[in-house]
Amino acid sequence: MQVVKLLLWILIWQVPMWMGAQITMTNMPWYHSLAHPFFSPPDWVFGPVWAVLYLLLALAGFYITRKGFNNTNKKATWLMLVQLMLNAAWTPLFFGMHYMAGSMVLVLTMMGMTIWLMRAVKPISRAAMWMLAPYLAWLCFAWMLNTGIWMMN
Repeated sequence: MQVVKLLLWILIWQVPMWMGAQITMTNMPWYHSLAHPFFSPPDWVFGPVWAVLYLLLALAGFYITRKGFNNTNKKATWLMLVQLMLNAAWTPLFFGMHYMAGSMVLVLTMMGMTIWLMRAVKPISRAAMWMLAPYLAWLCFAWMLNTGIWMMN
């Protein structure tokens, strides 16, 4: 049963990755036409980074719910699902609608939600809490990159 639960969490986190990849690929000409800050990584960095982050998020979700869905982990599970939806919304906002200011606000919201999630997860699984740390670090970087692109364009 635990393997099924782990696979379910992995599949759940594939949704924003797949959706994001589709929207991003069709909007790469627009993205490349923008001015970028000096710290903007090459395109090839994003895919592997997000693949690792989505795997860590899936593992965190698994660790949160490995003992079932109960009163102890209900809040953390819902926060994780809200985080999933916010994450899935960023790519259509930035790449699809080209709404850089709105996507900056969304990343800030995601950062706050991740901190809230980490606090909710800590009593359930310290391992899950630490699995969220790289995601928070990447969100901070993404916010700086998003803000830099917005300011330069």
